[in-house]
Amino acid sequence: VSELMKALDESGDETLDFVELEAALRAHRRGKEIWDIRAEQAEAQKMQQGKPQASTPKGAAGSGTQQKKKNIQSPKQQLEAQGAKGDEEIDPASLLDKIQALLKQRQLRVVELFRHPTYNPSYLKTKDENLDADEVAQVFMRAGLKVSAKSVSELMKALDESGDETLDFVELEAALRAHRRGKEIWDIRAEQAEAQKKAEEEDAPKKTNSEKKVVRVRPKKMASAKTDDDDDPNNLLDKIQEFLEEKDFRVVDLFRHPQFNPSYLKTRDDNLDVDEIANVFMRAGLKVNAAACNKLMRLLDHSGDKTLDFAEFEAALRARRRGKDLWEIKAEKDEADAKKKTKSTLSWQRKVMTEVDASEPPWAGRTLQALEKMMDEKDLRISDLFRHPHYNPSYLEHGDESMTAVEMQLILKKAGCELTVKDVRKMIDCIDLDGNGMIDIDDMERAMRLFRRGEMEWTPKAKKEKRPVNMEHITKMHNSHVEKLKRNEEMLESRHQQEDEAIQQE
Repeated sequence: VSELMKALDESGDETLDFVELEAALRAHRRGKEIWDIRAEQAEAQKMQQGKPQASTPKGAAGSGTQQKKKNIQSPKQQLEAQGAKGDEEIDPASLLDKIQALLKQRQLRVVELFRHPTYNPSYLKTKDENLDADEVAQVFMRAGLKVSAKSVSELMKALDESGDETLDFVELEAALRAHRRGKEIWDIRAEQAEAQKKAEEEDAPKKTNSEKKVVRVRPKKMASAKTDDDDDPNNLLDKIQEFLEEKDFRVVDLFRHPQFNPSYLKTRDDNLDVDEIANVFMRAGLKVNAAACNKLMRLLDHSGDKTLDFAEFEAALRARRRGKDLWEIKAEKDEADAKKKTKSTLSWQRKVMTEVDASEPPWAGRTLQALEKMMDEKDLRISDLFRHPHYNPSYLEHGDESMTAVEMQLILKKAGCELTVKDVRKMIDCIDLDGNGMIDIDDMERAMRLFRRGEMEWTPKAKKEKRPVNMEHITKMHNSHVEKLKRNEEMLESRHQQEDEAIQQE
């Protein structure tokens, strides 16, 4: 452990933090060791700083301490010094290339540049991931990316969509995603702005004509038509789809990103009710009606918990892209649920048609009937009784699919059959084919099949004859074991005597 500490301790404080260990593991996965990388970096730095420094006079008092103080610089001063030394000014597109290469080389995500204490130490205290130009430059410098301050400021101007002179990881991630597809985010925004201007210019004469005609139309009818359009959940889904395509967001971002759902970072809950959904749309800049949100919730909430998760929302958007209406989706879902319900009830009625003989003991046909009813109600298969941890907990530990009488008694108790272990053993003796006193999936499936046909015979199977016990072999093994123990005791005694004699001689 001490050797590992010496190899990984970069700060020289004889302690190890998770950042240093994480960097070492990441380098090790790439086939290199962190101490070799640091040695190479130190050699490269020495080569760059090959210029001889002017020696200080011996008599100058405090010159060493002043020189040390001059060498201590803040990250901002280091960045300015690097720019003064002649770091090349990079255009935003090539800077995005460098950032992409850095992320790939260090196996980082974009969000780690904004939240990891190695690159943005203030995030742990402030929880602020919106960085200005100086903070972005410091993040790049800590990540090992040497760029000039001018290049960083130009990148900020190109990527800052909100206009607050800060950059968050969503904006940077969207820019990198567009860059990988061969387009730049600023070109996409310029095209969208031009298209919006053209659309507004085309709509301008229509608006003037409609304003003239508004006097002739009754205000009540106009208001009702407007609310009908706003209340339609299909129109709301279309608006959300346009917003996601325009901003290059995913559906999961609406439910988990702090910009839209700030409570997710604390609660990790992405199931939103009606009010929370309306707040998400409002933060996204979409003007929606409360009635539309209520209708959307009623149509998309298939689980019936009065909340909406991103999986349900994504399925609705996918169906809407295929040209389906939300009311049609809801009708198809209800029809499928009704068919499934009628199918299960009919199958259960068909299964119950096998009458149980009243003269049979309680551990016979009634047990299989209760198991069949429980499996139909809970939509279970026979294999689930033997493999699911709720019914057979030992399967996860040992992987054993067979059940003893005690384990089968617990399953029958959950099915509503109160039987003793003795009665369960009688049932197992009738079902068990190989006669090992346990029941497995094949035995239960065969018994259920025969029970549904009315061909099940509740007679115990013939058990296998037990082999006679060879007492001579057992006594022989016992005697040899006893002799072995005696020999071991004698060896220990002789060893202790030799040790005592050696101590006395000394």
